Amino acid sequence: MAGNNKSTSGNAGKGKSNKIDKNVPENSFAAEIIVWIIAAVMLILELGNFGLCGVINYISRFSFGLFGVVQYILPIVIMFSAFFLHVNEYKKRAVSKVVLVGIVLLCIGVIAQIMDGNVLSYEVKKIYLAGYHDKVGGGVLFGFFAFLFHKMVGAVGTYIIMALAMVVCIVFFAEVSIIELIKSLFTLNGVEEDDEYPKDDLRDEKREKKSKREKGYKEIVEETYSRERKQEKKKSSMLDR
Repeated sequence: MAGNNKSTSGNAGKGKSNKIDKNVPENSFAAEIIVWIIAAVMLILELGNFGLCGVINYISRFSFGLFGVVQYILPIVIMFSAFFLHVNEYKKRAVSKVVLVGIVLLCIGVIAQIMDGNVLSYEVKKIYLAGYHDKVGGGVLFGFFAFLFHKMVGAVGTYIIMALAMVVCIVFFAEVSIIELIKSLFTLNGVEEDDEYPKDDLRDEKREKKSKREKGYKEIVEETYSRERKQEKKKSSMLDR
């Protein structure tokens, strides 16, 4: 009975593992299909931004009213973010990088609204119509943040904060220190000057090695020549005798 229980439990475990193995490729296949559907929709919306997709143009205009000039790049960003998350299996690190991209878009929208000039008061209808008809500003969404920042720190302060936020996001996204890059640019000439001395030392060492080899070859040739001369003298003396 115990043996039968073990066999049945083993078979049940195998059955569960087989079900899991079958479900994993199905889920990944479904996720990939969803990603491709998102890509197709975003491409259509991107074409609609330029008036190339008929009825979709009105959806794009509505999006311009919400997001302003960010709508020009928003569909492409969403498409690449979907591929990025799918390829990286929706890990926390990938999600955090997508969030950083979203913050950069927010900064761009706020700057666009500040440049448009409509930040003294938050008039939803006016901001929406400016984005809908003229495709300018930051839209209703980013216009709200622009209004808040402008009220707190003014236009110049908002520019500085947005630029700093974008730099920080780019550093964390690319995992590259901009300060280190600047240091390498400024210290490049000094490094080259410091490296000249070891290069000269290496050249001197190579020259010494070459001279030693040449001397060694000369000594070998002279020794062989002297031996041959001695042997010839011995032979000639033997013949004379």
